[in-house]
Amino acid sequence: MAVQRYLATQPTFAPTVYEVYVHDPVVPGIDSIFIGPADLSASMGLLGDMGNPAVQDKLSAGAQTCKRLGKPCGIVGANPEVVGKFLQYGFSWVAVGSDLAMLTSRAQEFLSAVRSTVAGMPRP
Repeated sequence: MAVQRYLATQPTFAPTVYEVYVHDPVVPGIDSIFIGPADLSASMGLLGDMGNPAVQDKLSAGAQTCKRLGKPCGIVGANPEVVGKFLQYGFSWVAVGSDLAMLTSRAQEFLSAVRSTVAGMPRP
């Protein structure tokens, strides 16, 4: 059986690195580019402000550039609405949520269910 590999890179450590990869993504051996929205916003001096219009413009421009050059480009979206927006920008693939966010969300659901269950119980 032949071994296959797929290599994606995340060039969002600084805007200049992002620009180099997105505007010249013809690096041998790189199959896809992943743009981390949180990393990109931080590198732009907008830590935690991924919804900032400047960040959104750069995300959209990156996706469109990769699409134009035929290079698959991915991103992570925090929720279904954000995923839809990123697909509209032209991203080839979108990871949905993060493991920590999903774990936290499910833990909150469990805690809420337990609180509801014990709310009417007499206390010892």
